[in-house]
Amino acid sequence: TRLTHTPYKTMTSLSTSTYPPQSLHRIFKRSGLTLSSSCIPPLQSLLLHESPSQRLPAIDRIIDTLKGEVLDKTRVDIADLEDAVERLTRNIQDYNEQGIELISAFDAIPPSSTFPATSVLHPPCTNRSTMFLSRYKSVQSRVKKLSVFKTTKINRSKSEGGVKIDKIGALLGRSVGEMVFLLAMITPTNLEDDTGICTYTFSPHLPPSDGFITSSSIVLIEATIKGSKEGEVEVEIKEVRHPPYEGGEERKERGKEEQMVVVLTEVNMDRERTVSNLRTVMSGFEDMLTSQLSDDPEFPPPVVVMMGGFKGNRDVHSKKGREGYKMVWSRMESLLRSFPNMSKMAKFVFVPGSSDPTP
Repeated sequence: TRLTHTPYKTMTSLSTSTYPPQSLHRIFKRSGLTLSSSCIPPLQSLLLHESPSQRLPAIDRIIDTLKGEVLDKTRVDIADLEDAVERLTRNIQDYNEQGIELISAFDAIPPSSTFPATSVLHPPCTNRSTMFLSRYKSVQSRVKKLSVFKTTKINRSKSEGGVKIDKIGALLGRSVGEMVFLLAMITPTNLEDDTGICTYTFSPHLPPSDGFITSSSIVLIEATIKGSKEGEVEVEIKEVRHPPYEGGEERKERGKEEQMVVVLTEVNMDRERTVSNLRTVMSGFEDMLTSQLSDDPEFPPPVVVMMGGFKGNRDVHSKKGREGYKMVWSRMESLLRSFPNMSKMAKFVFVPGSSDPTP
Protein backbone atom coordinates (compact mmCIF):
# COMPACT_ATOMS: atom_id res chain seq x y z
CA THR A 1 0.00 0.00 0.00
CA ARG A 2 1.41 3.40 -0.97
CA LEU A 3 1.67 5.83 1.92
CA THR A 4 0.47 8.69 -0.27
CA HIS A 5 -2.94 7.06 -0.51
CA THR A 6 -3.82 8.44 2.95
CA PRO A 7 -5.65 11.79 2.61
CA TYR A 8 -3.49 14.68 3.74
CA LYS A 9 -6.25 16.33 5.84
CA THR A 10 -6.88 13.09 7.72
CA MET A 11 -3.18 12.67 8.46
CA THR A 12 -2.91 16.26 9.66
CA SER A 13 -5.81 15.80 12.09
CA LEU A 14 -4.23 12.68 13.49
CA SER A 15 -0.76 14.13 13.89
CA THR A 16 -1.52 15.72 17.28
CA SER A 17 -1.67 12.29 18.97
CA THR A 18 1.67 11.08 17.63
CA TYR A 19 5.17 12.45 17.11
CA PRO A 20 5.31 16.13 16.09
CA PRO A 21 7.37 17.02 13.00
CA GLN A 22 10.27 18.39 15.05
CA SER A 23 10.61 15.09 16.95
CA LEU A 24 10.64 13.04 13.76
CA HIS A 25 13.21 15.33 12.13
CA ARG A 26 15.37 15.03 15.29
CA ILE A 27 15.17 11.19 15.40
CA PHE A 28 16.18 10.85 11.76
CA LYS A 29 18.93 13.48 12.10
CA ARG A 30 20.52 11.50 14.98
CA SER A 31 20.84 8.61 12.52
CA GLY A 32 22.50 10.80 9.92
CA LEU A 33 19.40 11.20 7.74
CA THR A 34 17.46 14.24 6.59
CA LEU A 35 13.71 13.66 6.52
CA SER A 36 11.79 15.40 3.73
CA SER A 37 8.79 17.45 4.87
CA SER A 38 6.52 15.44 2.55
CA CYS A 39 7.28 12.34 4.62
CA ILE A 40 5.98 13.77 7.92
CA PRO A 41 2.16 13.35 7.48
CA PRO A 42 2.34 9.80 6.07
CA LEU A 43 4.81 8.72 8.75
CA GLN A 44 2.59 10.17 11.51
CA SER A 45 -0.41 8.33 10.07
CA LEU A 46 1.58 5.11 9.91
CA LEU A 47 2.66 5.37 13.55
CA LEU A 48 -0.98 5.72 14.69
CA HIS A 49 -1.45 2.04 13.79
CA GLU A 50 1.21 1.09 16.34
CA SER A 51 0.74 1.04 20.09
CA PRO A 52 2.51 3.90 21.91
CA SER A 53 5.20 1.56 23.24
CA GLN A 54 5.96 0.25 19.74
CA ARG A 55 6.16 3.56 17.86
CA LEU A 56 9.82 4.33 18.55
CA PRO A 57 10.94 0.73 17.70
CA ALA A 58 8.91 1.03 14.48
CA ILE A 59 10.80 4.23 13.57
CA ASP A 60 14.11 2.48 14.33
CA ARG A 61 13.17 -0.42 12.02
CA ILE A 62 12.29 2.02 9.23
CA ILE A 63 15.61 3.84 9.66
CA ASP A 64 17.60 0.58 9.70
CA THR A 65 15.84 -0.54 6.49
CA LEU A 66 16.46 2.83 4.83
CA LYS A 67 20.16 2.78 5.66
CA GLY A 68 20.71 -0.91 4.97
CA GLU A 69 18.61 -1.63 1.87
CA VAL A 70 17.14 1.50 0.31
CA LEU A 71 19.25 4.62 0.51
CA ASP A 72 22.48 5.56 -1.18
CA LYS A 73 22.12 9.16 0.05
CA THR A 74 21.24 10.95 3.28
CA ARG A 75 17.96 12.63 2.28
CA VAL A 76 14.77 10.57 2.75
CA ASP A 77 12.01 11.26 0.19
CA ILE A 78 8.47 9.90 0.13
CA ALA A 79 9.43 7.20 -2.40
CA ASP A 80 12.26 6.02 -0.11
CA LEU A 81 9.88 5.85 2.85
CA GLU A 82 7.33 3.86 0.83
CA ASP A 83 10.03 1.42 -0.26
CA ALA A 84 11.21 0.86 3.32
CA VAL A 85 7.68 0.33 4.68
CA GLU A 86 6.89 -2.09 1.85
CA ARG A 87 9.98 -4.15 2.64
CA LEU A 88 9.03 -4.31 6.31
CA THR A 89 5.42 -5.35 5.67
CA ARG A 90 6.00 -8.06 3.07
CA ASN A 91 4.70 -11.54 3.83
CA ILE A 92 5.42 -14.92 2.23
CA GLN A 93 2.67 -14.43 -0.37
CA ASP A 94 4.31 -11.20 -1.54
CA TYR A 95 7.64 -12.97 -2.00
CA ASN A 96 5.97 -15.82 -3.91
CA GLU A 97 4.22 -13.39 -6.25
CA GLN A 98 7.49 -11.58 -6.90
CA GLY A 99 9.42 -14.81 -7.51
CA ILE A 100 6.93 -16.40 -9.93
CA GLU A 101 6.67 -15.05 -13.45
CA LEU A 102 3.63 -16.14 -15.42
CA ILE A 103 4.19 -16.30 -19.17
CA SER A 104 1.58 -17.09 -21.80
CA ALA A 105 2.38 -20.16 -23.88
CA PHE A 106 1.70 -18.05 -26.96
CA ASP A 107 4.32 -15.49 -25.86
CA ALA A 108 7.01 -18.05 -25.02
CA ILE A 109 7.51 -19.06 -28.65
CA PRO A 110 6.11 -16.94 -31.49
CA PRO A 111 3.07 -18.71 -32.96
CA SER A 112 3.44 -20.19 -36.40
CA SER A 113 1.19 -19.45 -39.34
CA THR A 114 -0.22 -22.98 -39.04
CA PHE A 115 -1.37 -22.53 -35.46
CA PRO A 116 -2.40 -18.88 -34.98
CA ALA A 117 -2.54 -17.61 -31.40
CA THR A 118 -5.98 -17.69 -29.80
CA SER A 119 -7.34 -16.81 -26.40
CA VAL A 120 -7.50 -20.48 -25.32
CA LEU A 121 -4.98 -23.30 -25.22
CA HIS A 122 -7.36 -26.11 -26.09
CA PRO A 123 -9.37 -26.43 -29.32
CA PRO A 124 -13.18 -26.78 -29.33
CA CYS A 125 -14.44 -30.26 -28.37
CA THR A 126 -15.97 -30.65 -31.84
CA ASN A 127 -12.43 -30.78 -33.27
CA ARG A 128 -11.98 -34.26 -31.80
CA SER A 129 -14.96 -35.78 -33.61
CA THR A 130 -14.07 -33.88 -36.78
CA MET A 131 -10.52 -35.23 -36.64
CA PHE A 132 -11.67 -38.85 -36.27
CA LEU A 133 -14.27 -38.48 -39.01
CA SER A 134 -11.70 -36.99 -41.38
CA ARG A 135 -9.28 -39.83 -40.63
CA TYR A 136 -12.01 -42.44 -41.13
CA LYS A 137 -13.02 -40.94 -44.50
CA SER A 138 -9.38 -40.94 -45.60
CA VAL A 139 -8.90 -44.62 -44.72
CA GLN A 140 -12.28 -45.53 -46.24
CA SER A 141 -11.36 -43.82 -49.51
CA ARG A 142 -8.09 -45.72 -49.68
CA VAL A 143 -9.72 -49.07 -48.92
CA LYS A 144 -12.45 -48.59 -51.52
CA LYS A 145 -9.82 -48.15 -54.23
CA LEU A 146 -8.60 -51.72 -53.69
CA SER A 147 -10.00 -54.15 -56.24
CA VAL A 148 -11.20 -56.61 -53.59
CA PHE A 149 -13.58 -53.98 -52.15
CA LYS A 150 -14.73 -52.24 -55.36
CA THR A 151 -18.47 -52.51 -56.05
CA THR A 152 -19.68 -53.23 -59.57
CA LYS A 153 -21.55 -50.59 -61.54
CA ILE A 154 -24.32 -53.10 -62.33
CA ASN A 155 -25.07 -54.15 -58.79
CA ARG A 156 -23.63 -52.00 -56.02
CA SER A 157 -24.85 -54.41 -53.33
CA LYS A 158 -22.13 -56.87 -54.35
CA SER A 159 -18.40 -56.54 -54.80
CA GLU A 160 -16.26 -57.85 -57.58
CA GLY A 161 -14.00 -59.67 -55.15
CA GLY A 162 -16.84 -61.00 -53.05
CA VAL A 163 -16.21 -58.66 -50.08
CA LYS A 164 -18.69 -55.90 -49.23
CA ILE A 165 -18.03 -53.50 -46.37
CA ASP A 166 -21.19 -53.13 -44.27
CA LYS A 167 -22.27 -50.03 -42.41
CA ILE A 168 -22.97 -50.27 -38.68
CA GLY A 169 -26.10 -48.16 -39.09
CA ALA A 170 -27.55 -50.85 -41.40
CA LEU A 171 -26.92 -53.86 -39.12
CA LEU A 172 -30.15 -53.56 -37.14
CA GLY A 173 -32.56 -56.20 -38.39
CA ARG A 174 -29.89 -58.53 -39.79
CA SER A 175 -30.15 -62.21 -38.89
CA VAL A 176 -28.31 -63.59 -35.86
CA GLY A 177 -25.19 -65.44 -37.00
CA GLU A 178 -24.97 -63.55 -40.30
CA MET A 179 -21.42 -62.69 -41.37
CA VAL A 180 -20.56 -58.99 -41.83
CA PHE A 181 -17.43 -57.02 -42.75
CA LEU A 182 -16.90 -53.67 -41.07
CA LEU A 183 -14.46 -50.78 -41.39
CA ALA A 184 -14.72 -49.12 -37.99
CA MET A 185 -12.92 -47.35 -35.20
CA ILE A 186 -12.45 -49.68 -32.25
CA THR A 187 -12.59 -48.58 -28.61
CA PRO A 188 -12.55 -50.74 -25.44
CA THR A 189 -16.38 -51.05 -25.57
CA ASN A 190 -17.67 -50.07 -29.02
CA LEU A 191 -17.19 -50.15 -32.76
CA GLU A 192 -17.98 -46.89 -34.54
CA ASP A 193 -18.15 -45.71 -38.14
CA ASP A 194 -19.74 -42.69 -39.80
CA THR A 195 -23.26 -44.18 -39.54
CA GLY A 196 -23.51 -45.59 -36.03
CA ILE A 197 -22.16 -47.46 -33.01
CA CYS A 198 -22.42 -51.10 -31.91
CA THR A 199 -21.04 -53.17 -29.05
CA TYR A 200 -18.84 -56.23 -29.54
CA THR A 201 -17.27 -59.28 -27.98
CA PHE A 202 -14.26 -61.27 -29.14
CA SER A 203 -14.53 -64.82 -30.37
CA PRO A 204 -12.63 -67.31 -28.18
CA HIS A 205 -10.93 -68.51 -31.37
CA LEU A 206 -9.79 -65.05 -32.51
CA PRO A 207 -6.54 -65.39 -34.49
CA PRO A 208 -3.60 -63.05 -33.82
CA SER A 209 -3.77 -59.62 -35.45
CA ASP A 210 -1.30 -58.39 -38.07
CA GLY A 211 0.05 -55.66 -35.77
CA PHE A 212 -0.56 -53.56 -32.70
CA ILE A 213 -4.14 -52.36 -32.34
CA THR A 214 -4.87 -49.63 -29.82
CA SER A 215 -7.99 -47.77 -28.80
CA SER A 216 -9.31 -45.48 -31.59
CA SER A 217 -7.55 -47.51 -34.30
CA ILE A 218 -9.47 -47.84 -37.57
CA VAL A 219 -9.57 -51.53 -38.46
CA LEU A 220 -11.18 -54.06 -40.81
CA ILE A 221 -13.34 -56.52 -38.92
CA GLU A 222 -14.92 -59.85 -39.82
CA ALA A 223 -17.76 -60.54 -37.40
CA THR A 224 -21.13 -62.23 -36.94
CA ILE A 225 -24.35 -60.71 -35.67
CA LYS A 226 -24.77 -61.78 -32.05
CA GLY A 227 -28.06 -60.04 -31.33
CA SER A 228 -29.55 -56.68 -30.47
CA LYS A 229 -30.74 -55.04 -27.29
CA GLU A 230 -32.66 -51.78 -26.93
CA GLY A 231 -31.99 -50.89 -30.55
CA GLU A 232 -28.23 -51.50 -30.34
CA VAL A 233 -26.58 -54.33 -32.27
CA GLU A 234 -23.91 -56.56 -30.73
CA VAL A 235 -21.41 -58.43 -32.90
CA GLU A 236 -18.86 -61.14 -32.21
CA ILE A 237 -15.49 -60.38 -33.79
CA LYS A 238 -13.97 -63.34 -35.63
CA GLU A 239 -10.94 -61.52 -37.04
CA VAL A 240 -9.52 -58.01 -36.90
CA ARG A 241 -6.90 -56.54 -39.22
CA HIS A 242 -5.33 -53.21 -40.12
CA PRO A 243 -6.59 -51.75 -43.42
CA PRO A 244 -4.14 -52.55 -46.23
CA TYR A 245 -2.11 -49.63 -47.52
CA GLU A 246 -2.07 -50.86 -51.09
CA GLY A 247 -3.04 -53.91 -53.08
CA GLY A 248 -0.70 -56.62 -54.30
CA GLU A 249 -0.85 -55.39 -57.89
CA GLU A 250 0.03 -51.84 -56.92
CA ARG A 251 2.89 -53.10 -54.78
CA LYS A 252 4.30 -55.14 -57.65
CA GLU A 253 4.05 -52.15 -59.97
CA ARG A 254 6.02 -50.02 -57.58
CA GLY A 255 8.64 -52.68 -56.94
CA LYS A 256 10.16 -50.46 -54.26
CA GLU A 257 11.60 -51.29 -50.90
CA GLU A 258 9.69 -50.31 -47.79
CA GLN A 259 10.30 -46.73 -46.75
CA MET A 260 12.75 -46.36 -43.89
CA VAL A 261 11.63 -44.65 -40.67
CA VAL A 262 14.28 -43.49 -38.20
CA VAL A 263 13.32 -42.53 -34.63
CA LEU A 264 15.74 -40.46 -32.55
CA THR A 265 14.94 -39.59 -28.92
CA GLU A 266 16.26 -36.99 -26.48
CA VAL A 267 17.66 -34.79 -29.24
CA ASN A 268 19.17 -32.14 -26.93
CA MET A 269 20.56 -29.65 -29.42
CA ASP A 270 22.30 -27.60 -26.72
CA ARG A 271 24.65 -30.50 -25.93
CA GLU A 272 27.75 -30.93 -28.05
CA ARG A 273 27.75 -34.73 -27.81
CA THR A 274 24.18 -34.93 -29.12
CA VAL A 275 24.93 -32.56 -31.99
CA SER A 276 28.05 -34.58 -32.91
CA ASN A 277 26.13 -37.88 -32.86
CA LEU A 278 23.27 -36.39 -34.90
CA ARG A 279 25.75 -35.09 -37.46
CA THR A 280 27.24 -38.59 -37.75
CA VAL A 281 23.79 -40.17 -38.27
CA MET A 282 22.78 -37.57 -40.85
CA SER A 283 26.08 -37.96 -42.68
CA GLY A 284 25.48 -41.72 -43.02
CA PHE A 285 21.99 -41.21 -44.41
CA GLU A 286 23.22 -38.48 -46.75
CA ASP A 287 25.80 -40.88 -48.24
CA MET A 288 23.21 -43.68 -48.50
CA LEU A 289 20.62 -41.41 -50.13
CA THR A 290 23.16 -40.04 -52.61
CA SER A 291 24.21 -43.56 -53.59
CA GLN A 292 20.65 -44.87 -53.92
CA LEU A 293 19.45 -41.88 -55.96
CA SER A 294 22.26 -42.39 -58.46
CA ASP A 295 20.95 -45.93 -59.08
CA ASP A 296 17.21 -45.21 -58.73
CA PRO A 297 15.93 -41.60 -58.92
CA GLU A 298 12.58 -42.73 -57.43
CA PHE A 299 14.11 -44.27 -54.30
CA PRO A 300 11.86 -43.31 -51.34
CA PRO A 301 13.74 -41.04 -48.90
CA PRO A 302 13.68 -41.88 -45.18
CA VAL A 303 11.39 -40.38 -42.57
CA VAL A 304 13.30 -39.02 -39.57
CA VAL A 305 11.36 -38.64 -36.32
CA MET A 306 13.15 -36.51 -33.72
CA MET A 307 11.78 -36.43 -30.20
CA GLY A 308 12.54 -33.80 -27.53
CA GLY A 309 13.29 -32.22 -25.27
CA PHE A 310 15.30 -30.30 -27.80
CA LYS A 311 16.88 -28.20 -25.05
CA GLY A 312 18.59 -30.11 -22.26
CA ASN A 313 18.35 -27.10 -19.96
CA ARG A 314 14.65 -27.06 -19.07
CA ASP A 315 14.55 -23.29 -18.59
CA VAL A 316 12.53 -22.19 -21.64
CA HIS A 317 10.21 -19.66 -20.00
CA SER A 318 12.55 -16.91 -18.86
CA LYS A 319 13.79 -14.32 -21.34
CA LYS A 320 17.23 -15.94 -21.39
CA GLY A 321 15.67 -19.38 -21.78
CA ARG A 322 13.54 -18.28 -24.74
CA GLU A 323 16.58 -16.83 -26.48
CA GLY A 324 18.43 -20.10 -25.87
CA TYR A 325 15.52 -22.09 -27.31
CA LYS A 326 15.59 -20.01 -30.49
CA MET A 327 19.33 -20.67 -30.79
CA VAL A 328 18.66 -24.42 -30.45
CA TRP A 329 16.43 -24.38 -33.54
CA SER A 330 18.83 -22.16 -35.46
CA ARG A 331 21.47 -24.79 -34.75
CA MET A 332 19.13 -27.54 -35.96
CA GLU A 333 18.45 -25.64 -39.18
CA SER A 334 22.14 -25.08 -39.80
CA LEU A 335 22.92 -28.76 -39.25
CA LEU A 336 20.18 -30.01 -41.59
CA ARG A 337 21.13 -27.56 -44.34
CA SER A 338 24.62 -29.02 -44.38
CA PHE A 339 23.15 -32.25 -45.83
CA PRO A 340 21.42 -31.08 -49.05
CA ASN A 341 19.82 -34.37 -50.15
CA MET A 342 18.41 -35.16 -46.71
CA SER A 343 17.15 -31.63 -46.05
CA LYS A 344 15.50 -31.45 -49.48
CA MET A 345 14.01 -34.95 -49.82
CA ALA A 346 13.67 -36.58 -46.39
CA LYS A 347 10.64 -35.99 -44.22
CA PHE A 348 11.30 -34.72 -40.68
CA VAL A 349 8.85 -35.07 -37.81
CA PHE A 350 9.63 -33.13 -34.61
CA VAL A 351 7.85 -34.39 -31.48
CA PRO A 352 7.99 -31.98 -28.48
CA GLY A 353 9.19 -33.39 -25.19
CA SER A 354 7.74 -32.64 -21.75
CA SER A 355 10.04 -29.64 -21.34
CA ASP A 356 9.38 -28.13 -24.78
CA PRO A 357 6.84 -25.28 -25.12
CA THR A 358 4.04 -26.04 -27.55
CA PRO A 359 1.47 -23.82 -29.28
